[in-house]
Amino acid sequence: MKFHLTGIALAPWHNWSTLLILCLVMLCTGLMPRQARAEDWDHYRGWEITAFELTGLPKELAKDFNNQLALHGRRNLFGTKRPNFQTKILAEDLARIRLYLARIGYPMAKTNPVVEPDLEKRQLALRIEIDVGQAVRVGHLEINGWPQRVALPDTSHQGIIHRGQIFQDESLEKTADFLRTILLNSGFESAKVQPTLEGIEAGLLEIHFAVEAGLYCVVDSVIVEGCSEDLVGVALRVMDLKMGAEYSVAKMSQSAMDLRGPQLFGRVELTTENLQPGRLLARATLENARMRSWYAAVGTWSDNPWMVRMGWSHNNFFKRGYGLRTRGEVGSHLLGLGVDVFWKGWLTPRSTTSYGFGIEKENELSYGSFEKRNEFIQAFRPNLRDMWKVGISLSLVEVEIFTPDPDEPPDAQGPMLEIWSDMKWDRTDNPIIPTRGYYYKISFTASPPEGVSESPYLQLHGDAVRYQPIFREVILAGRFRLGASQSLGDSQDLLANRRFYAGGYNTMRGYDRRHLGPTDSANDPRGGKFVGLAGLELRFPLFWLIQGAAFYDAGQVWREYSDVTSGTISGAAGLAVDLMTPIGPLRLNYAVNVLNRQEGRSRDMWTLGIGYPW
Repeated sequence: MKFHLTGIALAPWHNWSTLLILCLVMLCTGLMPRQARAEDWDHYRGWEITAFELTGLPKELAKDFNNQLALHGRRNLFGTKRPNFQTKILAEDLARIRLYLARIGYPMAKTNPVVEPDLEKRQLALRIEIDVGQAVRVGHLEINGWPQRVALPDTSHQGIIHRGQIFQDESLEKTADFLRTILLNSGFESAKVQPTLEGIEAGLLEIHFAVEAGLYCVVDSVIVEGCSEDLVGVALRVMDLKMGAEYSVAKMSQSAMDLRGPQLFGRVELTTENLQPGRLLARATLENARMRSWYAAVGTWSDNPWMVRMGWSHNNFFKRGYGLRTRGEVGSHLLGLGVDVFWKGWLTPRSTTSYGFGIEKENELSYGSFEKRNEFIQAFRPNLRDMWKVGISLSLVEVEIFTPDPDEPPDAQGPMLEIWSDMKWDRTDNPIIPTRGYYYKISFTASPPEGVSESPYLQLHGDAVRYQPIFREVILAGRFRLGASQSLGDSQDLLANRRFYAGGYNTMRGYDRRHLGPTDSANDPRGGKFVGLAGLELRFPLFWLIQGAAFYDAGQVWREYSDVTSGTISGAAGLAVDLMTPIGPLRLNYAVNVLNRQEGRSRDMWTLGIGYPW
């Protein structure tokens, strides 16, 4: 027996040819399983399915396949909802099982449905017995025509189908794509890879990959056209295509993505043309984007129960990629205004540089503050989901303590020089409604003791958040936060608006906003130098646009390092209800303090917020 399969890397519909050929062989040899006749099952039509089971399917193959069958039904909060029995549904599920097994290397699988009826109740338990049959495995693998200037990939690499592996259509396709991608990223702009299958003996396949690498190419020149003349230099800087560099499809794709990043170009098309054998012209066809934009957002940021942010920006206000941005925010305890000048691609193609001035006013229970801030920020994006910011700021800070403690020195006020860095790694699947993945955030701030700062200090804090699906639409979310700070020089304490606070929607839902931790003589929050917070939350669907959650929050804020002990950590357990909206979930929380409730604080607490707490 011998058969061939070509063109996998070029035409996706050819992936099915393996399955069709295997089915043809089974038909010719009389091994195709017969389906049960529809009339044998018609008298069960409309009966309730009380149980459904697959037997004979190896655990390593099953995964979540059982849940994808119509007869299995759908899981919800109150159990599993199954459809009433229909002959058509049974036939479709049997075909789905055989197709699944054929695609993962078991083309001779047989299915046998067995029913256990309850005639009085018109109910039935359905079991599908599966005989997977003999697996088709890879007997030999060979790569022909590989160019000498590129190292031949190790056939044991996880991206390559290997000897002894059960043959799968998907694995063959991935191997062909993997080999072709290596060549496309090594200068071979027209590389092709075509697999051929041959039957050696029963249950074994011989696989040959025929490689046509084509000419080795380098990028000889770059042309930018279509955009305004003042943005040509920005486009060349952001694309970062080096003349004489080896052609790479990954680099071309990244350059096209980098051109979209600054939001200066509405149309981005990056193509290559052959100037002469082995020499390519990279042509960037661009159109100016709409430079002016407004934005508005409402949510629960920081520890403010609500906050509204608005702004206007012009991405090319000063031409040549120099933009102007104005911003404003109003919260329950905060008012801020600012203006920035920013430009793209100064240090690296994915960097943004900005200089701005802003004012910020806070009105808290224990203090009020007014701050004027000049800030220079350099932001880097290693990729679309990660961000690293480095900044230096010079501020004039005024803080008024409403109820100063008699044993505390007054806050030193005046100029404040701060050097800071923020890093965030985001691996979540959705920034607004995450269901899986994680993100980390680390922030470091230093106000040097020698110089202009009246209240120098060091501060470091970090967040780690994880989202893990438990089963369909049920998500386990966990958060951990640590922060530490230390005053420097002659300063005996941190300014009130530079301390850590906790309590409220985003931190500890058993306490009112900022009411977890040290208090002043009026029993109002005074903040501290150290913070530790943790939370665990189980999120699940209820009905319509309503979701529910059960959570446990724990943590504490400590005034000094000597106060940090595990025995002082407070804990609260509670329930939440979410209304899912286009701007994110609107949430109502109810929490009960169950561990180390602070004196003078409520036993339970209601909180309302926009968006998830983390």
